[in-house]
Formats: sequence, C-alpha cells, structure tokens
Amino acid sequence: MTPIYQSLVIAYAKAIYRDGTRRFPEIRQEYVPHVKKYAGENYTETEILRALDLTYITPDEFNDTMVFKNPPVEEPQP
Repeated sequence: MTPIYQSLVIAYAKAIYRDGTRRFPEIRQEYVPHVKKYAGENYTETEILRALDLTYITPDEFNDTMVFKNPPVEEPQP
C-alpha cells in the first residue's frame, strides 16, 4: 500500500480547487479521495462552487467533495 502524504494532499487540493492548474485525472489516483475529503473539510462552499463554475472540477467531483462538507447526520436511535 502506498503511503499518503498530507503535504501532497494539500498541494493537490490547492492546485485543483483554487488554482485550476491540475485536474483529478492528472494526479495519482490513490490521492483522489483524500484530496476531495480535504477540500470538503477545509474549503468553503464558495471556493468549491468557484472551482465548479470555472470547470476546475466536474459536477461529479463537486458532489463527491460536498459529501465531506455536509456529512449525513444519523438520527439517534430511541
């Protein structure tokens, strides 16, 4: 199993969501879910929407990212 480096996750997220200098198909595929999770947890909804509007990310990538922004809330069991 390849180790995941947090510094690379952060760099990929910045390059994809903020700068638009990279796309998900261009990065190492084992990093994709980590980058989406990082962006969802650390970037504002406005930043993520901007990336979508500028076509830095696709609608599917947007949806995958927003899952981490608004995780589903489990109902407490009675």
